[in-house]
Amino acid sequence: MAYQRRYKLLLLFVASIAFWACENSGNHKIRLASDADGSNPQNRTASSFVRLNPEKQHAIAILTFQNHTHDQTLAWLSSGLADMLTTELTQSPYLNIIPLKHLENPADNAKNPVDSSKAIRKKLEAAREAGAEVVLVGRYYKKNDLLHIDVEMIDINTQQLVRRETVYGEGLERIFSMVDQLSDQVRSNMQGDLEDIQHTALNLKEMTQSVDAFRCYSEAIENIEKLLFTDAEKCLDEALRHDSTFASGYLRLAQVKMRLGKKNEMLKALKKTQNLSEKLSATDQIHLKMLENQLNGQYQDVLQLMQIAVNRYPANLEFRTYLAALY
Repeated sequence: MAYQRRYKLLLLFVASIAFWACENSGNHKIRLASDADGSNPQNRTASSFVRLNPEKQHAIAILTFQNHTHDQTLAWLSSGLADMLTTELTQSPYLNIIPLKHLENPADNAKNPVDSSKAIRKKLEAAREAGAEVVLVGRYYKKNDLLHIDVEMIDINTQQLVRRETVYGEGLERIFSMVDQLSDQVRSNMQGDLEDIQHTALNLKEMTQSVDAFRCYSEAIENIEKLLFTDAEKCLDEALRHDSTFASGYLRLAQVKMRLGKKNEMLKALKKTQNLSEKLSATDQIHLKMLENQLNGQYQDVLQLMQIAVNRYPANLEFRTYLAALY
């Protein structure tokens, strides 16, 4: 599809110039414990190290999750879990998160819920082209009346499994806590001065406590990416009916209202966002400031803000395409 080709080109462009500035000299490391056999952490004696150079972030690609539950009411988690992990991990300026769900066909995932080795290789190659060093491949399933989520971290260069993590809980009631745990495990073993900033990030439960709200929000994001703004508007309205304190939902709604030319409704959504700004992620804080500056006609400030944002989050497609439009 056209939008998939467009995002692939954008991702390749991002990968070719992704970088970030670091004040400290020397290399940092991210430790990936070897757990290819799914054993417990005490048995993780072998380890693989992926270096985090001062010139760039550590690039991790996230694929859509495979639905092994045989429950179509949970099909939305295929993209939803990828969105949740992206939302949390993107807040770390030391991780360059590359969501690759744009390069996948949801219809294919529905027909073939279990990836073949050939399909996995194709996705790994797409991640390599996007500039990733590690790719997260996930699945979710039910076992003993509990919802399990597995995530495998695969080294792009060797295509070897370097770490596997599993979390589980009592259905959707625990989904945010499970994703918080997964994101912590992905970011675990960061050493030295990289540790402190991780504790400043919001987790999903602080953004919204409604799973239904995030489900609608995830659908809205997908519609925005397809330029289906009217559909996105409906999804965001539904998300906010589930959670009237969902700041990110109001922010996206303000952006969509602006695209649809509904200025008065956009200003109302913006006001709601500002009142709830403490519940915004780090990237959404930038989106909010950008929107405020844009409305005030402060385009030089918008340009400077976007330059900073792109340097800090080089794989963020919205930041990069907006900066290109400003130029």
